[in-house]
Amino acid sequence: EPVKEPAAEVAPEPEKVAFSLNSEEQKRAYASGVAMAKYIEAQIVEQKALHITLDKDILLAGITDTFNQREKMSPQDVQATLTAFDEQVKILTQAATAKEQGAEKAFIEEFAKRPGVKKTAKGLYYLVENKGEGAVIKDTNQVEVAYKGELLDGTRVDGPQIDNANQIFRVADMPPVLRDAVKLVRKGGKVTIVIPPAAVGKNSEDGKPKSVVIYTVSVVNVNNPH
Repeated sequence: EPVKEPAAEVAPEPEKVAFSLNSEEQKRAYASGVAMAKYIEAQIVEQKALHITLDKDILLAGITDTFNQREKMSPQDVQATLTAFDEQVKILTQAATAKEQGAEKAFIEEFAKRPGVKKTAKGLYYLVENKGEGAVIKDTNQVEVAYKGELLDGTRVDGPQIDNANQIFRVADMPPVLRDAVKLVRKGGKVTIVIPPAAVGKNSEDGKPKSVVIYTVSVVNVNNPH
């Protein structure tokens, strides 16, 4: 009779560890897990924007299996798969960036053609939609403004998160873009400013290309502080 090979040993499933987060050691371990999960979640969101979907259950299985030395892929297969995946992400990212830059270029060109649009020495485009009334706004004035900064897709990158939530600033203390904007108008005035990527540098702090930002600024009130 043929000799039967012994069945391969299968490592037992790991037992769930009970914890209460009553010690600093447990808190550090748990916090590290939270940080890791948030990093992975951010990567999943970015990849989803490129139409890449990773199955969370399989991803978690890979993490669990690795911690328990039960990997279902060889190191060579893991490396080859990730290398191919990185190349795919790179290609899709380049395509998405090119598409975004094309849309931004078209928007800027169309905005620049609108009657009344002017370009500053810094490369910003602005349109005074309503000059307003009253005296010229100075650095010593205190202004109440309604403003927001958005990307082309409507994502808000600056300003109150609640619409119609005005803010009060001393003009001299305002961010440069807002300070320059309010000085273009008077009380009751409104201005739109388009900031091309080239006007603020090629790269952002995280190394990714900057995007066009569109600011709308309305001066609700102007006061002279005593």
